[in-house]
Amino acid sequence: MKARTVRTGLLTLTLCGALLSTLAPKGVAQARRPDARLFAQAEYYSGDTFPFETRTPRGVRVYAVRRPAPEALRAIDDGLTELFAVARRHGYGARLSYTDYTVFIARADRTRDSAGAYSP
Repeated sequence: MKARTVRTGLLTLTLCGALLSTLAPKGVAQARRPDARLFAQAEYYSGDTFPFETRTPRGVRVYAVRRPAPEALRAIDDGLTELFAVARRHGYGARLSYTDYTVFIARADRTRDSAGAYSP
């Protein structure tokens, strides 16, 4: 009788742990997300949602509609490297860290914005 109760308790605990562990990554990802207003603006202007979160090799936070290719992540780093070089040449020194930036990658095949106006 006691062994059956212990076995039932362990099974229940295991099932609860399995259910809660599937919820944990989503909660952790939401906690790491940037300002909710920034996300709302990106979704408003693009009309997309951004389920994929990653970082470039140099630390830029990237949210995308689809998982970005490694080449795209390197291109983001290369573009910011050039931007930082120009900024330094002109005496600008603030916010020149890759981790200061967030990039949203939306669908590229649209010609209209969220209001229906043409947007190249």
